[in-house]
Amino acid sequence: IHPQSPHHNMFLKLLSLSGIFLVYFLYRIHSKAFNFRGLASSIPRAPTYPVIGSLPYIAKGLNDTLCEWANTYGDLFLITLKEPIVCVSSPEFIKIALNGNITRSQIIIDTTYSVVGGYGLFGTNQGISDWISRRRTIGPMFRHSSLSEMSWIFRDLSAKMIQNIDQELEQNETDLINIFDYSKFFAFDAIGLAAFSTDFHALDKDREANNILDIIDEIFITIRSRLNFPFKYWDYIPTEGERVKVAFRNHVAGVIQGKLNNFEESDDGQIRDLLDIFVKSHLEDKEAFPVEDVITESFTFLIAGAETTANSLCFIFYCLAQYQQEQEILYEEIQDIKQDCDVIQYEDLKKFSHLKNCIKEGMRLYPTASAVFRIVEKDTMFGSTKIPANTNVAALITSCCKNAEYFPEPEEFIPSRWEASGNLYAPVFGGGRRICAGMNFANAEMEYAIIEIISKYHISLPEDAVWPLPTQESFLIKPESDDVMIRLEKR
Repeated sequence: IHPQSPHHNMFLKLLSLSGIFLVYFLYRIHSKAFNFRGLASSIPRAPTYPVIGSLPYIAKGLNDTLCEWANTYGDLFLITLKEPIVCVSSPEFIKIALNGNITRSQIIIDTTYSVVGGYGLFGTNQGISDWISRRRTIGPMFRHSSLSEMSWIFRDLSAKMIQNIDQELEQNETDLINIFDYSKFFAFDAIGLAAFSTDFHALDKDREANNILDIIDEIFITIRSRLNFPFKYWDYIPTEGERVKVAFRNHVAGVIQGKLNNFEESDDGQIRDLLDIFVKSHLEDKEAFPVEDVITESFTFLIAGAETTANSLCFIFYCLAQYQQEQEILYEEIQDIKQDCDVIQYEDLKKFSHLKNCIKEGMRLYPTASAVFRIVEKDTMFGSTKIPANTNVAALITSCCKNAEYFPEPEEFIPSRWEASGNLYAPVFGGGRRICAGMNFANAEMEYAIIEIISKYHISLPEDAVWPLPTQESFLIKPESDDVMIRLEKR
């Protein structure tokens, strides 16, 4: 550019700003790397590149890469994912990481904020007392008494699922169904009715419901892709896909605003669902629980509650279809209990011991997520190694669940391993005070669906099926293909 050109000054300004940003960025990298080198003197270090760290390896597959490194480097090792992270994979170390800390890694929080559009309960690192207060706000939704009252939702949706499966098999003159589709439809309708008193009609294959499910899937893909990118500020650059999600979030906001208006006009004090809890909390203290938080919490519960349960339910059905003997043991248990129960109430679920073990084992084989991230809040000993305060820690859930030392024959589906075994530890719902708030809800939801299908059908895998079921990662672990076919034969 010629010195007298009108663009010359602008060019110099941009060059100066670029230089300032580069110096700041290198300073951040240097300061993090300095701390990293201090840790690396006593902990094995996974392969890293300058500046971009372990990301080229992680991008190939977070779950498989971390499992491979855990096998190579042991229960405690270092990686870099935007920032240095200490990875732990043994049950002992994971308990220390999760039970002693509620602060989530800023890496995950920043990425989640950029995609979801807010922090909320799951992403916030606000003060412990404020976080506990917010957590208590949602407590009534997931109490056993509340789950008992909403058990009709799970029963009705399970019956509806069977009805729709029967219709599909008859119309298509086939004995195959896509169990992943039915798992998604069932889970989405369940969270809609239980949390928002809204029937999304996903089981009816409503077009709008399918569009929302596609958006939810894209949200997790976006979170995963942003974790792969080393530069934090990329998180705030909008893409076309995120514009669609913003429109969806705005739609949720509109529904909530209507609820707010109706609640103010006719507040009878009755709590019917999770949204009622959020709205009532907002009206009681608008500063502590602003409207934006109501939107964020609702949006987060909607996308997280549907996708996670759908994936787990699909995996468990697939396991039962592969392991016929375990399926028949489960069928006999269901028949025995049903002899004394015309209608399965929530309180009756505790009788289904083999069913609960099948769910535990299915989620051990296919955890919801490969890792859970925390920040060590004070200097902490992991074995003989001292990890300083404010260090990022990743609890490697899959590595823990597939460790042959703790789970002999780790690739086999063996529900009986959970019988009278209080020493087994598979933190598929997280752990500590920040354990998944909807754990009991998700378990009850899956139990009702499995009881209904196994009661009515003997399920098996088609001849061309692959075991184990190939998976992909969209931040969560899910089936590689959207088509997960199983064969059904009426009992």
